[in-house]
Amino acid sequence: MQVANFAMNAWGLEPVHRLAQGIIWVNGPFTGPPIPSIGPIDDPIADEPLPIAGEVVDTDRGPLVFPRRSDLLWPALEFIQAQERDSQAIEDHLADLFSLAPELLEAKQLSGMPVWRNLVWWVLVDLGHHKYGAIERRRGLPRPGGGTMGLYGVTEQGSKMTQRNL
Repeated sequence: MQVANFAMNAWGLEPVHRLAQGIIWVNGPFTGPPIPSIGPIDDPIADEPLPIAGEVVDTDRGPLVFPRRSDLLWPALEFIQAQERDSQAIEDHLADLFSLAPELLEAKQLSGMPVWRNLVWWVLVDLGHHKYGAIERRRGLPRPGGGTMGLYGVTEQGSKMTQRNL
């Protein structure tokens, strides 16, 4: 069931239906014993804070939960709408805004890429020509500690965007 839930969250219901139809077409209908329910129960929720939804990422520190990309889009665009920003400033702003713990900022993917930097990069790709056309990379800059980073500014389309139409 967890696999189906993850798939539905990522792609919607239609691809899961196609997968189920393919499984039935290849294997025939399920004829085994009933599967016990392992889902949530309807007991009252305790007075503890509920976990914030996020993306679980396998890191060098084990699985960690990061903010969802969709939750980062508007805060990033709003920050860039004020003035041009480099990717390091955007990463730092979003990390402060979402109160990320140091272990999240230091965590690396198994490939060695910093998870937070990669997540923010994908947000910038989404805000750029990939999905919204709201920002553009104006030029590259040297990144402190080595490498390069982009300087981003808002496009004419992005200057008109609001949280509602993002």
